[in-house]
Amino acid sequence: MTWRREVGDAFRLVRTERWVATDLVAGALLYALWFAGTGALLRRAADAAGLTPPAAHRPVLVAACLLWLVVPGAVAVYRLRDRLLNLRGNVEQRYRFDYPGALLVPPAALLAALAVIAAVVPDRRYGAVALSVAGLYLLARTLAYSYRVFAFSRPAVLYAATFATVAVQAPAVLVTVAPAVDRGALVERAVAALGVGEYVTGTAGGVPLPLVATVAVPVGLAVAYVALQNVAALAVRLIEPEVNRSDLRTGQRYPPFVDVADGPAYDRTPADGEATDDDRAAEPTPDEGTDDAGENLDEVRHTRVFRPPGEDGDDASPGGADLIEDGAGGADAGTGGAARRCTACGETAGADATVCPNCGTSL
Repeated sequence: MTWRREVGDAFRLVRTERWVATDLVAGALLYALWFAGTGALLRRAADAAGLTPPAAHRPVLVAACLLWLVVPGAVAVYRLRDRLLNLRGNVEQRYRFDYPGALLVPPAALLAALAVIAAVVPDRRYGAVALSVAGLYLLARTLAYSYRVFAFSRPAVLYAATFATVAVQAPAVLVTVAPAVDRGALVERAVAALGVGEYVTGTAGGVPLPLVATVAVPVGLAVAYVALQNVAALAVRLIEPEVNRSDLRTGQRYPPFVDVADGPAYDRTPADGEATDDDRAAEPTPDEGTDDAGENLDEVRHTRVFRPPGEDGDDASPGGADLIEDGAGGADAGTGGAARRCTACGETAGADATVCPNCGTSL
């Protein structure tokens, strides 16, 4: 599969990512309700404790930070991880790219287009809001990218980046939402008590600083991670390490320059140059070639191959297909059981198999 084809697949994948828009809208509405409700509780608790004004006291400020910054950030990380990294869905199917960098092309193109539009729109605040949303989308795709690549595959770093992004974007939302839900005075006092009034009221190029931060943080963190990953990948390529297949995560690819040691690897993906689903569809089956073709294929892939009935004359099972395994003593030959083919990768397994020996998919 070429790079150009995978870039096209990355753009087509956008149609399945409607959850990005729905989660953003739902999250904004829920956050407004959360802010209004917890703000009312904080004010009542402060009044009951005789803390006046409420936002001038440390316990109230700490509680506000936990409720309005930490909790939304943790929820966002959990939701993003659940959307992207469900192992039997997106990692193994939608984001299973041989060139993971292709995943970043659509959000990068969106950011570039929005940046041009934001530069010509009279009110640049709207452009900044759109860019902040695109930055979150870039961060989401970067999380999928970080899980898929081999060198420096650290999704936890992107979890922290997502948390930091939401923690920065939340104050910008607070400034906008607070007056609408009758909590403007509470936010203004909190800003004054924390001494961050210049940050809230300051501007850069006609754009409020909170909105500038909502764009700079997600985009900057995503770009920094990709740059670091590429440096790590170059180092790995020079070292040419060896890794046990069992150490690879489900859905994680490994490049061809890495020596992969033998080991259990049911939940793995094919390396570049190894037979993929498209390659297997184009490969001749044993009934289209000779026995040597089937043996050579089996030797390369180290998996079982299908032998049609009647190929070996009297040795073929009259009740159905036989399974053979070169180098394994032919333990499954002549059993007479019907072979089962995996719907995910096309691999053939025994009649009594419940899990594909190649990709681990339930049969």
